[in-house]
Amino acid sequence: MNFFTSNVRNGVRNLIKAPSFTLFAILTLALGIGVNTAIFSVAHAILFRSLPFSDPDAIVMVWENNPRLKLGIEKLPASAADFIDWREQNKSFQDMSTFTTFSFSLTDGDIPEKIDAVTCSASFFSVLGTPAARGRVFAPGEDTAGNNHVAVISDSLWRRRFAADPSVLGRSLTLTGEKYTVIGIMPPGFDFPQNASVPDLGFTTQTELWVPLVFDEATAKDRRSLGYPVIARLKPGVTLPQAQADMSAIAANIDQQYKKSAGFGATVMELREQVVGDYRLALLVLLGTAAFVLVIACSNIANLLLVWFLARQKEFAVRTALGASRTHLIWQMLTESIILALVGGAVGVLLAKVGTTVLLALSPDIPRVNEVGLNGWVLGFAFIISLLTGVLTGLIPALQASITDLNSVLKEEVRGGTFGRSSRRIRNLLTVSQVGLTLVLLIGSGLLIRSFWLLQQVKLGFNPNQMLTMQMALPSYKYPEPAQRAVLIDQLLQRLSALPGIDSAAVTTSIPMSGSDTKTSFEIAGRPPLASQNKPVGNITVASPEFFKAMEVPLLSGRAFAKQDTDNVTQVAIINQTMAKNFWPNEDPLGARLTMTLEGGKIQREIVGIVGDVRSESLSADPKPAIYIPYAQKSFELIYLAMRTKSDPLSLASSVRKEILAVDHDQPVYDVKSMNQVIRDSSAKQNFNMLLLTIFAALALILAIIGVYGVVASSTSQRTHEIGIRMALGAKRSDILKLFLRQGLILILIGIALGLIAAFGLTRIMASLLYRIKANDPGTFILVILSLMIVFFVAILIPAWKAAKLEPMGALREQ
Repeated sequence: MNFFTSNVRNGVRNLIKAPSFTLFAILTLALGIGVNTAIFSVAHAILFRSLPFSDPDAIVMVWENNPRLKLGIEKLPASAADFIDWREQNKSFQDMSTFTTFSFSLTDGDIPEKIDAVTCSASFFSVLGTPAARGRVFAPGEDTAGNNHVAVISDSLWRRRFAADPSVLGRSLTLTGEKYTVIGIMPPGFDFPQNASVPDLGFTTQTELWVPLVFDEATAKDRRSLGYPVIARLKPGVTLPQAQADMSAIAANIDQQYKKSAGFGATVMELREQVVGDYRLALLVLLGTAAFVLVIACSNIANLLLVWFLARQKEFAVRTALGASRTHLIWQMLTESIILALVGGAVGVLLAKVGTTVLLALSPDIPRVNEVGLNGWVLGFAFIISLLTGVLTGLIPALQASITDLNSVLKEEVRGGTFGRSSRRIRNLLTVSQVGLTLVLLIGSGLLIRSFWLLQQVKLGFNPNQMLTMQMALPSYKYPEPAQRAVLIDQLLQRLSALPGIDSAAVTTSIPMSGSDTKTSFEIAGRPPLASQNKPVGNITVASPEFFKAMEVPLLSGRAFAKQDTDNVTQVAIINQTMAKNFWPNEDPLGARLTMTLEGGKIQREIVGIVGDVRSESLSADPKPAIYIPYAQKSFELIYLAMRTKSDPLSLASSVRKEILAVDHDQPVYDVKSMNQVIRDSSAKQNFNMLLLTIFAALALILAIIGVYGVVASSTSQRTHEIGIRMALGAKRSDILKLFLRQGLILILIGIALGLIAAFGLTRIMASLLYRIKANDPGTFILVILSLMIVFFVAILIPAWKAAKLEPMGALREQ
């Protein structure tokens, strides 16, 4: 203990004596450790931390699958009838539940509010293993007609809407015109499915209400409507492969018995894997990138420590002469390195706390975001990497500096040649590693930047500027008939179109980039019928006549929708350019007829127009065949309002709300956004990845520049006497300049060569994160290499130029 205490005391004293070195080392390490801690805090919450349910590893999701449908979707929600058979026939699960996402209008109070909710079978909470914090969850039988008017609310809704009043239990709520009794309040943080962010649901808002899901007789027999995600809890001792085999056999029997061998199967997967979704790769890439930044920071500090320790060789020689062993000297130097790293780690944790806040502010919707923070695991990670950093950065310099020629040092015969060949080789190796790692990071960020730039150049097919969008859900209890919904929409559009500042207004079931696309299969009249799995599929959008004008989608042929396109006349449709080219490549599709199934009924529609392609799914997805039908001929409850404005769209939001409430005082609106904001949200994930990787690459570049400059500068300083001799023997200043430039550039070129090899391998991991650019894109590689060479050339040139300007006599007198 005395030995340890003595080393710490001496280490602190030595570091205080070199304040500039100590401060620089602490800040450098703080950057590296802080970046890693911040990214790890996010990765821990999403990738590594157990889900907040009882025995979460036993919870799975069960999906339907059918590759024959060619929908580009591997996991499909189940039908109600299939779910019922799965639940009754399986031998692998303790219990099974299904749910759907829903929105209610809460009309108790002065202002109607849209509440994001889940309708679920009664076993929902028992499958998740989460009881209510107050009251109770659903009991068996409460998902049957007549017993289902009960509700469980979230802790956040209880506090926000009811001021955490305990008497809310037993209170009646009016939800979309129906009365529900509050029976339970869930614990803080419980937010399924958003908390588990089931990507296939596209559900990214906070769940605040749960009500029982009731299947009527027709729905319970329906095997065509696939709209029910399924969760289940494995029985003790049952493995995932066993459950998969069980469900595959059940699905095969159902497919053969009821679906005429249409190819339907079942997929069982861990809920944790479902939650991670597409975030695993991006987070692992960011973790790897952060680790690169830390390695570069460590290389920098190792270089500095090597210089510092070698400059103290006389001190170590004296200690050796007084009886200190080499092991004692190494422990002393390692102690100083570890002190630097631990202090740097403490500062890094503070930086990580700030960085995590910034990360979450910049990040797109990510699962379990409410669990991200500096908890015990994250602090333990910070401590461990700080300790390892201290050991790794100090070990090689300590071993090198402890090899001391006692007689030479004490006689002061060691001059600027303090750096022997082995020391120079170590410093050169560290410099090469810094350059190589920096090149990998810069190429990675360069690829993402080019990819993002290409995304921004994509032609959208519509004009997103000065567009206001918002959502509405027309309740079926109030507007049960299509004609009633059509009357409401007509009144609303007339009022909105008359508002100052609005050029045109329309309703639609889908707006681009919102994730609201609906797909349907169709047949073309006059062509041979196809099997169901071979029928073509297109995106379908229901819209009012002003939709194409409001969106500024060009009409290429035929006509747009008219007010006369009502349910009492010929059913019509408009298709996009891609669909026209794919299915009528050498003929005019106007007048052709399509047969499609919407909500269980087959309807034939005449094509009356062709419009330009619209990027509807995302910026990176090419336009798919699209079919538009008039709202007056097929109304839906869930709609978007799309308005072309004359000024800032969001400035008109309150006026639009007033007009909506004037038409229906119980009608809430939500997701009020400009169209540009919708587009930004759709590409937020790519933007986030690019921004973080670019920041990390910039940090790495700064650290590497400092490292390269430091190596050349210290080399020239240590070789001052040699420079004087060379100049005295006739060497010109240009010769000295060339000498140091050549030596520095050799290191840079070796680092670039090694980094290039690594980049060719590592960037392939990023292939799925890129858009229309290859992971080994030569343009990006060449541009990054040339830029890096220029930057490092300047970093070498400055100290080399200073060396060339030395006066020979002054250099010769330098000891």
